[in-house]
Amino acid sequence: MGKNNKKKKIAGRILLSLIFLGSIFLMPWWATVAIALILVINTNAYELPACGVIMDSLYSLSSETLLETGFIFTLLFLCIFLAGNYIKLQMRTQ
Repeated sequence: MGKNNKKKKIAGRILLSLIFLGSIFLMPWWATVAIALILVINTNAYELPACGVIMDSLYSLSSETLLETGFIFTLLFLCIFLAGNYIKLQMRTQ
């Protein structure tokens, strides 16, 4: 029974990660951020900063606007990743 539950968790993580990766290409940025929040709540979501780099390479503006950086999605997903892991760490220690 424990082995089957572990397989379900792994399958769920893979499915959620694939949905997140697909949302980068098919959905608006705000939907991708919402899925990233769901992903960081349910898993450790180590792929978030790398997917931020992918989004920046696809959709970033070449002009220096919006905080004068071209890596806004990378910074956003890195902040989501770090904040989510910090919150989960604080919840585990209580």
